[in-house]
Amino acid sequence: MLEEILECGGRTMKRTRLVEGDWFAVPLKNGEYGVVVVARCNRSDAILGYFFGPPSRTVPVIDDVAGLEPDGAALIGRSSALGIQTGEWPSIGRLENWNREEWPMPIFAYKDLLRENLYFWRYYDPDDPSKFTGQRMVPSDTTPQGPIDGCYGYVAAQIVLSQRLGVA
Repeated sequence: MLEEILECGGRTMKRTRLVEGDWFAVPLKNGEYGVVVVARCNRSDAILGYFFGPPSRTVPVIDDVAGLEPDGAALIGRSSALGIQTGEWPSIGRLENWNREEWPMPIFAYKDLLRENLYFWRYYDPDDPSKFTGQRMVPSDTTPQGPIDGCYGYVAAQIVLSQRLGVA
């Protein structure tokens, strides 16, 4: 995690510059913490995060996330980084051996809200989680698997992770 000093309206502010592979604690609804690794980020503070449990009563440390792997994520999703920017999601650190290729931009599933039983695969730029690049209709005899498309606000990400970890 890097910090930048910004000048804004004559005031000096610190801002966290996101770096792929940084880990953060995510507050859960019951006061405990999950964790997220920033797998992709962009300049406008959108992230692709892989979110994990189990819930911890204290802010986890970097050794606590060392064995986590992408296929064990409780939630994979695009999210606002505002919780990171405000410090509400405390920094845990970065693992030396973090490898971007092991944490890919997934293909997301999307259910058309107006037409029943119509699903799409949705694609995003592998380098920018906010850049939609297209979609393809899923064959009618197939129910899509994988992460659901959408972009969570940081509080919504906390709520969904809490639900997935059974602490809601």
